[in-house]
Amino acid sequence: MVKIIYFGIIALILLIPSVLGTTWSAYVLDNSSVAINLANVTAINDNNSVYLNSTLTNASGFFNISIPDATSVRLVTTKAGYQNDTSIALPDVTGDFVLPFNITLTQNLPGNITGIVRDNGNFVANANVSAIQGGTVIDSDITDASGYYIITNLRDGTYNIKITIPSGLIQYITNVVVLPGSVTGINVSITTDISAPVISNIAGSVSSTGAAITWTTNEAANSTVYYGLNAAANLISSSSTLTTSHSVILTSLSSSTLYYYNVSSCDAFRNCNTSAQYNFTTLLIQGTLDEIPAYIYRGGCFFRWECGSWSSCINGKQTRACKNTGTCLPRDKLEERVCESIAPEGLPGQLYDISLNMDDAFIVSADELSAVVTFESFGTEPTPVDLTFIILDDAGNEVYRAKDHIVVITEEVLRKDFSGLNLLKGKYTLVLYTLYNVDVFDEFRADFEVSEKKLSPYLHRLLTAAGLLMVVLLFFIYFYYYKKRR
Repeated sequence: MVKIIYFGIIALILLIPSVLGTTWSAYVLDNSSVAINLANVTAINDNNSVYLNSTLTNASGFFNISIPDATSVRLVTTKAGYQNDTSIALPDVTGDFVLPFNITLTQNLPGNITGIVRDNGNFVANANVSAIQGGTVIDSDITDASGYYIITNLRDGTYNIKITIPSGLIQYITNVVVLPGSVTGINVSITTDISAPVISNIAGSVSSTGAAITWTTNEAANSTVYYGLNAAANLISSSSTLTTSHSVILTSLSSSTLYYYNVSSCDAFRNCNTSAQYNFTTLLIQGTLDEIPAYIYRGGCFFRWECGSWSSCINGKQTRACKNTGTCLPRDKLEERVCESIAPEGLPGQLYDISLNMDDAFIVSADELSAVVTFESFGTEPTPVDLTFIILDDAGNEVYRAKDHIVVITEEVLRKDFSGLNLLKGKYTLVLYTLYNVDVFDEFRADFEVSEKKLSPYLHRLLTAAGLLMVVLLFFIYFYYYKKRR
């Protein structure tokens, strides 16, 4: 029995190598005999390409790989940036630990991307050209005076090319393939807008202390108004927003005063256009525009429309006659609007009344400052309203400006808070400018004061009541002593 067990163990030992196969060891080096870390070594059956095993090299380039016994085995060694090696065919060795040998990988030669950048046919100097792979900029170059660039030392692969010219315009070229040791030519042709915006429909509406200047452009552009008391027009009010419908509000103007102005717009490519010079005269009457007829300036002359009441709603329409007492033509017009017979007669189609009220005219800080804008007496048509809030100090200097927008149907209340605004102790004026129906411009003002301390409403009422009680008490004391002496 012991002999049987002995011979069985020997037989098992002899069978283990054939079951476990052969373990091979090797080093993976580059052309300069430098170890290559994390190279992938895969063993396949050379007859049918069936996968047998794989492993990675360590920092020394060394690896062990166990391979089941096979008649023909080939090692495939790969590493990014190197040419694949399939030259190692292993001999048929069974059960032995084979001594190390070397596998040499040839590094790929870098590829280059080069070309010329032109804008409207002209060479572009100082353009930034970047090669991007996987969202990362691999390398970049700046074009010279002839628009030439070259990006070198790129590994083989697919890249996106980003070109940024000095004007800020950016253009992409995608899926540019770079092969090892090759030069890929990419010439870039950009067409930049060189035409200035066309300005038209210049108009303005004025009050006694402000004006709203509007115009349109044929492309998106910013908005600037140069204005002043003479042709030099050395004051500026502007907006950087790119738009085709422009509106700039001028504030803190003197009443009954002649002002000169030009409008200007620049597109995204810094092409600018400035209009001829126009002028307007602010109104003599103080207060809101609800109290005076509207003056609408166009191209140097002005309209002053005075309209009668709307007619009754007949067949879904209302009309009213208007007379122009300004300097522009025509002199008369008949306005018409849609109405509903079921609505109360005379109900307006759009905005009729706006009011501005302060929650408290005496505050300790701007966090307590709150205004309420009430829109009343509306008809059935939605009315878009642009609002500009301005705070002036006691000397008339602007310390705050903000814009808002609301669409009103029937009635609406807008609450404006000013939390976070740093206002020093003193007296201020809140100015609200509204613009609706394209050229209807209103101005509202409300005064308030920032003080160091403010009595609470409860304490204020308590002190008031105490004061009245003291007056009554003094009256009775006086009356008592007076009657006693008599």
